[in-house]
Amino acid sequence: MSSRSRGVRRIAALSIAAIVAVSGCTSGKSGSISPQGDSGDTGASTPDETGALDWSRCDGDTIAVESLVLNQAAAKGMKCASMEVPVDHEEPDGATITLALARVPATKPSERIGSLVFNPGGPGGSGLEFLASSAALISPDIAERFDLVSFDPRGLGASSPLECLTPDQREEWISRSSDEVADTPEMALEFETAVAQGCEADDAALYANIGTDAVIEDLDLIREALGEDQLNFMGISYGTRIGALYASRHPDRVRAIILDSPVTPDRSLAALAGGQAASLAESLAQFYRWCDADPECALQPDAASAARSQAERLEVTPIEVEGENGLEQLDGSMFETALITAMYDPAMSQPLAEAIVALDASGAERERAAAFLLRLAGLQHSRQPDGTYGNGFEVQTLVSCADAEAPLSSQEAEQIAESTPTLLLPDDAEPSASCTILPTGGATEITTSTAAERVLVIGSVGDPATPYAWMSQMADALGTPKRITYSGTGHGVALSQPCVSAQLVAFLTDPVAFTPTDCEQNPDERDIYATIAGQFTDLGLPGSTIECIVEGLKERISPLAIAADDGSDIDSELLTEISRIAIGCR
Repeated sequence: MSSRSRGVRRIAALSIAAIVAVSGCTSGKSGSISPQGDSGDTGASTPDETGALDWSRCDGDTIAVESLVLNQAAAKGMKCASMEVPVDHEEPDGATITLALARVPATKPSERIGSLVFNPGGPGGSGLEFLASSAALISPDIAERFDLVSFDPRGLGASSPLECLTPDQREEWISRSSDEVADTPEMALEFETAVAQGCEADDAALYANIGTDAVIEDLDLIREALGEDQLNFMGISYGTRIGALYASRHPDRVRAIILDSPVTPDRSLAALAGGQAASLAESLAQFYRWCDADPECALQPDAASAARSQAERLEVTPIEVEGENGLEQLDGSMFETALITAMYDPAMSQPLAEAIVALDASGAERERAAAFLLRLAGLQHSRQPDGTYGNGFEVQTLVSCADAEAPLSSQEAEQIAESTPTLLLPDDAEPSASCTILPTGGATEITTSTAAERVLVIGSVGDPATPYAWMSQMADALGTPKRITYSGTGHGVALSQPCVSAQLVAFLTDPVAFTPTDCEQNPDERDIYATIAGQFTDLGLPGSTIECIVEGLKERISPLAIAADDGSDIDSELLTEISRIAIGCR
């Protein structure tokens, strides 16, 4: 349950924003970006003596983002550091591992409150990737007063990665269709066995200490290393479990914690899997209803039938496109995964509808649509820009099992399958137990916290990944935290929906005095042009310039063309067209 899928929209917006910046349209105020060098505020660096970490230029080889995204993060002043933490926190003088961190310094040091640490979710979501792709789009009001910090959790990415599978093994498991992987309980057992044996062989001690209980102690050491007496933290999706457990275990060290799109505090795998499956099905149904009611939706007049028919065709005749590592196949299963991923971000609705229709076209249009959908699907499996898959693929399974109270039985799996609606393709797989080989029972319960008044819980009514009911469950488990309900859709709304994000500054400034206000559904949440306009506002462009550029984009560039740009190899014609629009709006 990661917010990682939101990177699709951020990459598209950053690509356009970079070109606009080159064309001279940025205002130079805090929040604007430059193609190279430092941010517009030359005093944006927090002194390096703050805390105990040695910050230096980030190594692009360790952060799996597109070069354009990394360059923009560097322009915002992002630097990286590392620190040692115990493998086993019960043996503080024993073996250690290395955690990788990244930081964007506050843009107004004289008004700096402290550091705000992020976890983007997963388990298996890279904090370094998140900060690189999100820093330029976080509200300037927050960026002015807080150093923005994130880290790769232990065993993941650049933090002493636990390599349980080889790249070839990951490719093999991911390339199989969903039905084939879980076709029999024996195959599910085979996967867990391969992961367990690989983890044991790579680093047995880290494998035994990979769960969230260890991560929150890492987080506490990060707080100390940053020189903070109390923690400011924002967790999205699975990251809310980290924040909630920290508040339960270390309430006196909490200054402000934001929990966006919370997971269930219930450690039952049945509750986790069953709740998410039902939420995904409802989210797809909402997408179909929106499309059928919107005359401009490309899947008119029956979106559900159009999507289902496309999935069935692809299952029989997959589309092959040239990828980073040779030919890639978009089959029915990958298509379904792409649709699920797109549900995380309502701004992907228009590009998704266009892509489904474009699969019936020919030539470049068809290939672009297929490549876009494959990229969406790949985000669920920690796919990297070079076409390989990161170890987040297996870390997600490892941590999910470690945090669970017990394995999922075959009977529980069968009950979930019977009660879950079919998404697109009929699933003939035999329900399988899970976490029978990988260790479980390693996490503590989320309990009432005396820091609850300094915790803000945010939930979206139409969340596809973490059901809205989990928001109340998480809040009740902690006691009496503050709450914001967003009545719209999407997963991880605190940084994307203006009504919600506008309240974060007040909460982070004075968490105890803050009074939350629920938010109505944003009528433009599925409009990618409106989304980009909002991001341009945060980037510091004048209102008249934003209006001019967005109107130009609407007239000349389709939603799919915007979203299909991955930020690494921008189409030359698209580049020329966006540059013309930007220059014309100067």
